[in-house]
Amino acid sequence: MAEMISYGIRYSFSVFYLRILEEFRWSRAGTAGIFSIHTIAYGLMAPLSGTLADKFGPKKLVPLGTLLITISISACSAASEMWHFYILFGAVFSVGLSISGWPQFAPVLAEWFVRRRATALGVAVTGFGLCFLVSSLAEFLILNLGLRGAFIALGMLPTLIIAPLAVLFIQRRPEDVGLSPDGFSSVGESSVKLKRHANEHSVDDDCSPARWTLAKAVGTRRFWMIFFANFCVWGVGLNMILAHQVAFVHDIGYSEVFAASVLSLYGVLYSVGNLFGFVSDRLGREKTVTLGSIGAVAAMLLLVTTRDATSPWRLYAYSVLFGFCMGLSSPALNALPADLFQGRSFGAINGLLMLGFGIGGSLGPWIGGHVFDTMGTYLPAFSVAILAFVVACALVWVAAPRRVRPLKT
Repeated sequence: MAEMISYGIRYSFSVFYLRILEEFRWSRAGTAGIFSIHTIAYGLMAPLSGTLADKFGPKKLVPLGTLLITISISACSAASEMWHFYILFGAVFSVGLSISGWPQFAPVLAEWFVRRRATALGVAVTGFGLCFLVSSLAEFLILNLGLRGAFIALGMLPTLIIAPLAVLFIQRRPEDVGLSPDGFSSVGESSVKLKRHANEHSVDDDCSPARWTLAKAVGTRRFWMIFFANFCVWGVGLNMILAHQVAFVHDIGYSEVFAASVLSLYGVLYSVGNLFGFVSDRLGREKTVTLGSIGAVAAMLLLVTTRDATSPWRLYAYSVLFGFCMGLSSPALNALPADLFQGRSFGAINGLLMLGFGIGGSLGPWIGGHVFDTMGTYLPAFSVAILAFVVACALVWVAAPRRVRPLKT
């Protein structure tokens, strides 16, 4: 639910993007810069948010983050200059999202699940896919309340829904409620299972999971491979596409409503793909990411070869294939850092890894807007996104453990 609402507001930017362009007549690069500022600020905040998660847990931090989201998004209704959006959506919203979103929840899931980690992460991350349904909600609100009214209505949702759920239901570690990882009720049973897992899924870095610190993780090759994989796939590749795909679809002749529906369909299939996290637990992280990357590249080829509004089936096929394949890759990519760097400092380690997403994500939307402003087409920019997916896949093969975790009961 948290991912669906909060990240839904983030990715509704592609819907607001068209309306902001229409109202203010700013350049596409400058307007896309709003999303770029947001992403880099989110990435810069993620290491601190992860460190705070290790120390305080999400129960204390999520309500504060949702309050910042409500204030910043609602205040966008009064924005009239580009720098207003840069501060509100770009900076303040990013801080709120970072301390109420994935940097808080990833350490919790890593503590609760080990042997079926990718499966659990896949189920949890379905919210990221369903968040794209919020794009259709945003379009509905804009049509009925106007641009500014839509900002106020969406901004209220995190504080009203997410904050109470976090306070009532989230527990930082299974030990807090008398359990052990994977739901074992017995400490002895848990230790036997997890020791077997560690032996079967070992890596060659000379550091046990209990001793991982941020400094030791940063000193490994695998850390930087994951960092730059995040930079490529979630940052440059995905963020560029999500920021501009509604504008691309609109440019070739489709309505804003149809363009928003394409983004929503992507989100639904992304959620479906995440439910296949068990594939990563059985097949291995790198092989799963390879399958997802092949499908994502094929989907992008469908998108960039769509020239006009005479073949809507191509856009539907793109959304289905791209959404499912990115969803298939997601649990594997999210589980990989926890496989390698699990421990009491995982929040800080994972937060710093997310900075790769932040840096890449700040470049992707701006590159897309700049390319269109100067060349009148998104084709070169989307080609860069395709290359980013290929490079990320190669980096995962370098980083991932070579052994597959078996699913034994």
